[in-house]
Amino acid sequence: MSDEESPRRNPRLVVAMVVGGLILLALVGYFILHNPYGPPTITPDKIRGDENFLAQTRSMLAKQTDLATSRTAVQLLNKHLQKAAEQPPALTAAEEGRLRDRLGLLPDEAVEVGSPLFTPLDAYHLDSCFLFRDAARSLEVPQITGAGGKTAKLAPLDYAVAGFDWVVRQVRLSAVQDADEKAPPAAILRRGVGSAFQRAQVFLALLEQFGLDGSGSSDLQGCLVFRPDEKGVRQLWACGVAIGTKPESLYLFDPRVGLAIPGPGGKGVATLAQAQSDPSVLAQWKFDKLPYDVTLAQAKDASALVGIPLSAAAPRMRFLQDRLLRDRALNDQALPAQIHVRLAEDPEQVLAVIRAGLGKADGVRVWREGTGILRRFVPAAEGGGDKGAAKGLPPIQVRFQFNALPWEEYPLTPFEKVGKLGTELALKLRMAYASPFLRALVDANSPRELLLRGRFQPAVKDLVQEQAQLQQSRSRFLSAGDLGPEVRRWVEEMAIPAYADMSRAQGTPNQAAANARVEQLFRWKIGEPIEVLINGSLAGPRGAEVMYQLALCRHEQATRFQQRIDLGSTIGLTLASDAKNAKDAWDDAAGYWKEFLDSNSGRPGVASAQRMRGEALARLGNKEEAVKLWKDTSAPQADLERLGRLWLARPHETKP
Repeated sequence: MSDEESPRRNPRLVVAMVVGGLILLALVGYFILHNPYGPPTITPDKIRGDENFLAQTRSMLAKQTDLATSRTAVQLLNKHLQKAAEQPPALTAAEEGRLRDRLGLLPDEAVEVGSPLFTPLDAYHLDSCFLFRDAARSLEVPQITGAGGKTAKLAPLDYAVAGFDWVVRQVRLSAVQDADEKAPPAAILRRGVGSAFQRAQVFLALLEQFGLDGSGSSDLQGCLVFRPDEKGVRQLWACGVAIGTKPESLYLFDPRVGLAIPGPGGKGVATLAQAQSDPSVLAQWKFDKLPYDVTLAQAKDASALVGIPLSAAAPRMRFLQDRLLRDRALNDQALPAQIHVRLAEDPEQVLAVIRAGLGKADGVRVWREGTGILRRFVPAAEGGGDKGAAKGLPPIQVRFQFNALPWEEYPLTPFEKVGKLGTELALKLRMAYASPFLRALVDANSPRELLLRGRFQPAVKDLVQEQAQLQQSRSRFLSAGDLGPEVRRWVEEMAIPAYADMSRAQGTPNQAAANARVEQLFRWKIGEPIEVLINGSLAGPRGAEVMYQLALCRHEQATRFQQRIDLGSTIGLTLASDAKNAKDAWDDAAGYWKEFLDSNSGRPGVASAQRMRGEALARLGNKEEAVKLWKDTSAPQADLERLGRLWLARPHETKP
């Protein structure tokens, strides 16, 4: 079974990976395992033994839900269980056998699922679930009441549509597919770029967190829908969304195109049953040179995979979701407010729902590779199953983070190629270059993280501040002339000798002085050649990403106002304040997207920026320019992405 396109490697990236193997391991490993930006972990031994560990866990998670806090929560929850009378239910031998068979569990995975205590891997699961819960909450619109008591609220399918559109905006398709690097949804989302299959994973994780109520249930259940290609090999086609416990069909969303598959006559969202019985449904996506790649016969032979995360199958996670985070009191003492989040999955229930939607039982099974994807991604030292570091290899998590960095613009690679930089010196210099990019991936308070959780105002503030600093660095770099001789002198006459002295001084009375000399090397003053080179070089790609995220922030704000406007219009209610806010946000988004496109024509993200600027312009009534942008397919993109843009343009084109 093939679930992604074949990878196409960037030659410059391959060179950088070969040259910097040890540097990569130390650099990104440092940021993943020793994140300097996140809050400190509170270990249980620092807490008085008579404290209510469960109450403290809930109070803590009500304020912050990042990875560091989740790690602390796991520790506190285990402290609670050690003295609690009620424990998570243990798996019976029969239940364990069914899980092993259904999920394809390896022996160590079965141990992880059956653990009576919370594990280090659970912290990653909590972090992911809370991230997607916050994202889902930011997309949910409260019920609106109009004149005469008329009310309007979004239906479950409306949330699926809003969620899919959000994922398409947040995870742009990559021209270079890293198909050999399987990553969990939270890591993909934070990176913001991936394959169509990775985009689909993110969408399914988001669906789980919509519509949470007092029971912690959701009306939406997603799956991956596959169809056979011309050779009979099953390929990813779409995401299927079932509504309710007894769905009549699956609604189809194509992550390759970036759109919900339109229903008959271009209205609504097509169901799988419609795509299998009505030839006109799939035929709608047919343009002169860009036909849709799924036929009626292939649609009729569709099958589905459902994803069950390893931690979600553990009984302790159900106990945490339904009891520990929901009980109102413990030992007759009131607990902090309930916490609503979807943490657990019942494999049999999920399979039953998707089978009902697909219409056949033999076409649905568990995506077994997906069950253990988080565990394989996380280093063994953090509770995962990746033992690459012990073998001297960069762990999967490290490689995934590394590929997000624009090493092709790193200015000191020539020194590494000729062996002039020792590993420690090269690491230090690469850390200086990589820090701004990695912060966006690992810092719980980075603008990217704030954006994903719907906290747009602080995200915009931080992005504007960073943008100003990057512009200053870029300006100094562009006006500095040839920095090569001065930087070479710094490396050869100062840095390399200092590191050599430090190496020789280890274990001698001169060690402290030698170490201090090395540290002093990197206390650059603004304007020094090495500072201008490093910060000026990173300011180009980082500045482009900051501009992209800034535009995305305003675009997301505009969609939230637009959701309320559109919902109010269904009951004849005009929301003047929201209309003004929406127009201002669409104006800003269109302007930021234009600025990005004007100054970053050769950088990643152009195709996505064109698509979103087109949406902003269409909302502002400038349909002619929107259509022009959507039809401009000069930026690198797949044929199905082009097809999606032509479909967006069609209803806005002027008819003769």
